[in-house]
Amino acid sequence: MRQPSSLRGSTGELLCSFFFEVFCGMRAFVTVGSTQFDELIMAVDDEGVQKALRGIGVNELTVQYGRGRYRMTTGRGNVLNVEAYDFKPSLHDDMIAADLIISHAGAGTMLESLRLGKRLVCGSPKSLGTNPKAFRAAQRSISHFSRSLW
Repeated sequence: MRQPSSLRGSTGELLCSFFFEVFCGMRAFVTVGSTQFDELIMAVDDEGVQKALRGIGVNELTVQYGRGRYRMTTGRGNVLNVEAYDFKPSLHDDMIAADLIISHAGAGTMLESLRLGKRLVCGSPKSLGTNPKAFRAAQRSISHFSRSLW
């Protein structure tokens, strides 16, 4: 039986890379909607956070940073392959492509994630206050639908 070390060399490394991409090729999508939530964007730009995402199988990260001032480091120089932008006419395609959505706790994003059956992690920016009406409405919806997410 071949040992893993026998895969060293260009062909072995290529095969390992291929299998990693096929079996660990999850995508994460980070969105802040139209808000400014630099804390979230800075968090996902952190090497430790990217390594944690890599550890659960994420290798591609798409970040929608909205009105924020902080800009992600993009490209293949990161732990993950990162693409970032401020706004698009629609986030729907990025949400469909994602295996995991990390959100600003916006009601629209949370409800769309649930509708698409996506795994969702939310954080609420301090600037939105402690209990905005939309957040409470989304929380009620999540409590109803979240059983199917995990």
